[in-house]
Amino acid sequence: MNKLTYRQWMIEVEAKVEKRTGLTFDLLPDWLSRDAYEDGLSIQEAVDNCLEQVGFLEHEERLVDEL
Repeated sequence: MNKLTYRQWMIEVEAKVEKRTGLTFDLLPDWLSRDAYEDGLSIQEAVDNCLEQVGFLEHEERLVDEL
């Protein structure tokens, strides 16, 4: 169970997503953040889940493979 409120948790998730992708949350496709919060995902788990669901991880892997 999260000790943070949904709003506090979401602020942390958004900051980590933006740091990793360089994109604000508004630029990403919709993601079921409330479900992730209620499922008890940690902030890092939520970031990974979000990026996987919006297809960023696949794009990130292709960029690494090209290096």
